[in-house]
Amino acid sequence: MKATAAPATRFGVERYFLLLLGGIVVLLIFAGMSLLVAGQTPPALPADSPGRTVQQFYEALGAQDYQRAYTLLSDQMTAKPTREEFVRYNADRSSTEQTAQRVRLETEKINDDAATVTVSVTVHYVSGAPFGGSEYTMTETFSLRHDAAGWRISDLPYRYRPYPGKFVLPAQAQGG
Repeated sequence: MKATAAPATRFGVERYFLLLLGGIVVLLIFAGMSLLVAGQTPPALPADSPGRTVQQFYEALGAQDYQRAYTLLSDQMTAKPTREEFVRYNADRSSTEQTAQRVRLETEKINDDAATVTVSVTVHYVSGAPFGGSEYTMTETFSLRHDAAGWRISDLPYRYRPYPGKFVLPAQAQGG
């Protein structure tokens, strides 16, 4: 009797297919668990802490409540934008970005009535392609002052600050 190689090859193809299918299932389970963990809301920080003020700032921005975010800015802020400038700038910025972000408190340093809060922000850019998008992490630092209203932000990271005034080209400044 003559043996053929077809059954051995078929078994190899079926085995390869099962391993591939198993790998895909494991990846889908991992992706689903990652989404569940990433989607959880972090617990609120202590009420009268600089970190909680920064947390409330990000919550307000995430809810597109720029009026509430503005109330967390200190009156002692250098070059504080007007409410209108702040709201318009952040509303425009958020409407052009297709991102999701995770924010994690890194450090909170308090020195009397001044504090510095550093957070890491992981930004995920969404694209229409399957498995599309990209992700990167950056560090943002907030300075805060404690006043009668509690901890308020006295210096913002650059991406939340409107540009001061209009840009004037040199020829326009000289009348030409």
